[in-house]
Amino acid sequence: MNTLPSGFQVFKDNVYTILTGKYHEGSTSLDLLNNAAVMRLSRKITLPSFKDIPELTAEQKKAIDDFYRPYVRHMDDKYHRLYTYRSGGKFYPEYLPEDFYFMYIDRFYNDRRESCYMDNKCYYSKLFPDTPQPRTVAMRVGKSWLDGSGRLITPEQVKKRILAEDEVVLKQAVLSEGGFGVHFISGDDKFNEFRRILRGIKTDAIIQEPIKQHADMAALNPSSVNTIRIMTWMDGCEVKVLRAMSRIGVGGDRVDNSSHGGVICGIGENGQLTATGVFHDGRQTDTHPELGYRFGDKRLAYMDKAYELVKNAHPSISHFRLVGWDVAIDENGEAVLVEVNFTLCGINDMQVTCGPLFGDDTKKMLDEVFKGKKAKFSTLL
Repeated sequence: MNTLPSGFQVFKDNVYTILTGKYHEGSTSLDLLNNAAVMRLSRKITLPSFKDIPELTAEQKKAIDDFYRPYVRHMDDKYHRLYTYRSGGKFYPEYLPEDFYFMYIDRFYNDRRESCYMDNKCYYSKLFPDTPQPRTVAMRVGKSWLDGSGRLITPEQVKKRILAEDEVVLKQAVLSEGGFGVHFISGDDKFNEFRRILRGIKTDAIIQEPIKQHADMAALNPSSVNTIRIMTWMDGCEVKVLRAMSRIGVGGDRVDNSSHGGVICGIGENGQLTATGVFHDGRQTDTHPELGYRFGDKRLAYMDKAYELVKNAHPSISHFRLVGWDVAIDENGEAVLVEVNFTLCGINDMQVTCGPLFGDDTKKMLDEVFKGKKAKFSTLL
């Protein structure tokens, strides 16, 4: 069972993040950071130097003020500048600044303290029993080893299971993001390599069979499993897909996250990729930097299955109404759940590639969050 960090540890994490704009990767519970720390962290990580990013026009600044006036005292235009620049000049007043989103919208729709218990990859099979997932070889929960069905097994059985596989993926089951804590282990010495890596993981851990992706997805980049990020919103009896984007690996890396050098592309109707891909640093490209194909010529098959998977899975975690899902398409064309972002799911990449997260429903969502009360939004940090 996961336990919450002590009150003193949470206090130290908040102070450290406010002062430095950083966090201790793999140990800090981002869900328990306060508003000031979340805002500082978001700006430190995502906002670049604005030296080469053009100012918005007077008309665009007025459009932002007019749109946000019912909700905040003042809305800084930095994120709007960033999204407009990185999207190739597409401006929308409805863009949601990420720090504003984390502080108010995500906190309103999602129970962050609940996520400290539920956001654990070892629990996915229980939370989503009817959802296809990578086959579990073994998992460590607390001080015990379990098989994929949750039955106790011995360390010797864990060793036999690992040695019986050509390759395994060892994942830190909690407090991991951006590809952190994911290790691919193979070769004749894989068990000793597994033990070496495991010594550095202080949390629960899960060992899984690697996903064999569909040939169409492998064509995007064969070295990584190229996943689909889908954002869903749930209200009452309806689960709505907000936006979707594709993450495509580059440079032989096994993970596809943009923080590891990958490219992101928006996904439009019928699975069509947007014409322009974007790197983590904001550089744009119309073609894959190594394989040379044009992103706009690619259409992702089986998106209907990916959407069906997340719509069916979301009601199982109803304390979280606004969720980010990472989905892969396996070799048989079936959607497979890779990871769930219960809360604090970054939206910068999504908005750069797809436009405002809530689209035409942005005002409706903000009205629900603020209910006529203006937020004391500050831009001092």
